Amino acid sequence: MDHHLPPELLQPADLHEPLPDVCSRCGKCCYEKRYTPEGRVAYTEVACEYLDPVSRLCTVYPDRFACKQGCRPLTLATLAEGWLPAECVYYVYFSPGPVELRRYLGDAAE
Repeated sequence: MDHHLPPELLQPADLHEPLPDVCSRCGKCCYEKRYTPEGRVAYTEVACEYLDPVSRLCTVYPDRFACKQGCRPLTLATLAEGWLPAECVYYVYFSPGPVELRRYLGDAAE
C-alpha cells in the first residue's frame, strides 16, 4: 500500500520540525526497513537491537541517533517518504485528509 503524504501539501519549512508526541508506543518504527526496487519502504520482522520487546520503547532513546545508524527522527519528511507504517498514529494523525493536514499545515492544504 502506498501511504506517502503528497509532497505538494507539505510546507518545506516544517518538514524537519519535530512532531508533537502522539506516539502510541507500538514500536513498529523500530523495525528494520528496506527499499523495494520500486522505491517503496518494506518492513522486515527484525527489530532494532535497542527496542525493548516488553515496553516497546527504545532503551537508548536520548542517544538513539548516535547509537543506531539509520535511526530517523520523526518529522513530516519521514512521513512524506512513507518511512512509517500506515497504521502508525503519526501517519493517521497527519494523513492527507483536509482536517488533519490543516491542523498542522494551515493554508497549505487548502
